[in-house]
Amino acid sequence: ELGIYCYELNASDERSREKLKRVLFEATQTRSIDSTGRLGKRCVLMDEVDGMHGSGDSGGMQYLISTIRNSRIPFICTCND
Repeated sequence: ELGIYCYELNASDERSREKLKRVLFEATQTRSIDSTGRLGKRCVLMDEVDGMHGSGDSGGMQYLISTIRNSRIPFICTCND
């Protein structure tokens, strides 16, 4: 609706360091062109970051924090109370 492509990783996805490297590299380092020929806007939505732990998400939180600090695109991180 707003013309923003959102890369979404939710709690049911594997969010290990290696998985995040693949997805976040595409989101933060590549450029896309929209139908009008302008650079497309992007963001990353990380759902339930408070649940990133255990063997399936090994190293993911540290990599996510590092990527957010060095990124030029917005990150939206949600968590449970």
